[in-house]
Amino acid sequence: MKKITAAVLLTAALSTPAFAEGFFIGADIGTAAGYPDRTGETVNGLIGAGATYASATQKTSSIAFDLHGGQWITERFGWEVGYDALGSVDGSWTSIGSTTGSYKYSASAFHVAALGGIPLGRGKLYGKAGLFSASTKEDASNTVGFSSSTTQSSTGLMIGGGYEFSFSDKIAGHAGMNLFNGMKFNDFTNNTTSNKTLVQVLVGVDYKF
Repeated sequence: MKKITAAVLLTAALSTPAFAEGFFIGADIGTAAGYPDRTGETVNGLIGAGATYASATQKTSSIAFDLHGGQWITERFGWEVGYDALGSVDGSWTSIGSTTGSYKYSASAFHVAALGGIPLGRGKLYGKAGLFSASTKEDASNTVGFSSSTTQSSTGLMIGGGYEFSFSDKIAGHAGMNLFNGMKFNDFTNNTTSNKTLVQVLVGVDYKF
């Protein structure tokens, strides 16, 4: 339903003459970081359960991308909507006298934001601030038959910024960062939730109408 809503907004903007000027669509690719780190909790839980030795590892970042569209209403002010695929990170643990297992966190979000820009050289410095609606998932399993899969939904503040460089009247490249503050994740070690700030670092291209 969220994907349909975002598509309808972009289609309506493209088809409305009042929005044609300054409109853009684009895509970015980069990394996302800030996922919960469960290695310490996992090791402590295994030792507490009687393991004589335990270790855990987890990736710290993931490949991420986004698709977005919006409009610069003036040279300095605009708006944007987008879909953010924040990737996933894997973790695993081993122990002596207890279990061995693995887990994975993944996340995605939709955002709507206001844009502000300052012309600089052949491009502009820009910032954005708005809201996101996110879905996160946690999968975990071990060698004695335990398996779980839980999801969390959350909304929060999304802020970002970067620099856009114009290659031509229609094509612009950019590099920037987005922060998603207050994204909720489930903790499989004690079945509680935690709030994290995920950080995207991205480069991409926009097409201007």
